[in-house]
Amino acid sequence: MQDQNNNTNFKEYTLDPVRSLTRGYILALFIIAAMSITIHVIMDRILVEQDLAATIVSKSAAENTQIHMIVNLATEFYYTRNPNIVIEMQQENNALKNIHETLVARSQSDDFKSGAAQIIRSIYFDQPHKLDVKITMFAAKVDDFIAEYASTGTVNEDTYNYINRQSSRHLTQSLSTSLVYYENAFLAKVQRLRMVQIGAIMIICITLMLEAFAIFMPLVSRVSRYAERLHEISMTDMLTGIGNRRYFIKRSKQEIRRAARMKKDLCLCMVDIDHFKPVNDTYGHAAGDYVLREFVEIIKTAIRLEDDVARIGGEEFVILLPASDIQSALIVAERVRQKLEERPFVLPDTNQSIKLTASFGLSQVKLEDDEDVEVAMARADEALYQSKENGRNRITYSDHVTNNLVEVGAGQGSQEGQEEVGSAPKSATVTPIKPI
Repeated sequence: MQDQNNNTNFKEYTLDPVRSLTRGYILALFIIAAMSITIHVIMDRILVEQDLAATIVSKSAAENTQIHMIVNLATEFYYTRNPNIVIEMQQENNALKNIHETLVARSQSDDFKSGAAQIIRSIYFDQPHKLDVKITMFAAKVDDFIAEYASTGTVNEDTYNYINRQSSRHLTQSLSTSLVYYENAFLAKVQRLRMVQIGAIMIICITLMLEAFAIFMPLVSRVSRYAERLHEISMTDMLTGIGNRRYFIKRSKQEIRRAARMKKDLCLCMVDIDHFKPVNDTYGHAAGDYVLREFVEIIKTAIRLEDDVARIGGEEFVILLPASDIQSALIVAERVRQKLEERPFVLPDTNQSIKLTASFGLSQVKLEDDEDVEVAMARADEALYQSKENGRNRITYSDHVTNNLVEVGAGQGSQEGQEEVGSAPKSATVTPIKPI
């Protein structure tokens, strides 16, 4: 069950959060893109309105100017009867008609379906102004005035009076009034567009803030937790749930610095289960995994709270013993050895009982020499190898003063590491420490 939980945690935290990151970034980019497009559309709309406004103002001003010029020419001709003035009147009238046709055509074009175009269409075609009718009638009267003089050589007084009145009252006044009306309406329209633009900019700012707090900060937090958990996984043996070699090296370096600062002793204990390979070969790897987990539990019951244990190989473990000299470390190692020797392992699948032993190698870190943890582990591993060579199920330590390997008498050999539960537990006798 513990193995399944470890595997579940491993799978849970090794799932790459790319999907969540991608969704968050896509959402953020979509919102920013949408707001940017909105700003672009509004800016384009304002530019269109300004372009149309410039066209309308210039054309309307040109129409007003043309009407004044035509009226002045008509008055001059009325008093001088100069035929050249009639020709000039005809040219100015044609120019007026062209300007008016261009203005009307542009306001009705599909390219100008904006509010400004609607305003100008209202001014030129709707009540009360109806400038299109008035300007068209004025141009027609001018044509009639010129045509009648060309055919009869006389001036039609009624037509002249109509043309003359347009300058002082009717048409030019309507043009000026309509132009002012249009400018006011246009400015109001542009102001509304600018307010929408400001609103869109505010939405972008709010969106960026929301993205920061609702998307990016949670994502960063999740990635941080993900990285922390991956770091934890990289330091954990997933089978037994204890630290691995990387974890042990890091923890040991911390304890070495603390021990040097506090002037306390520090010992390492290497443990290797005797004849573990036959367990895997005979009962299967599931049984071997079960034995390793149970062995860790045995170690945990035998060590102190401040001690730590890590798995650094297949069936090889190391115990960190802070504030312990070699004598204290030997007591802990013997306690672990005895508990293992006396403990039967009942395999979960077959209910078969087996007994196992372990070999131990200890070393005390040479703090006065600033000894590295790897060097201390190498000395403990050498002592462990000596325990194996001398028959297993025993403890050997490396004297930190003389560098000699010292064996502590223990129980009998493991006899291939397997015994039935019915066998009596072996009693360990600890002999005085002496160099070998």
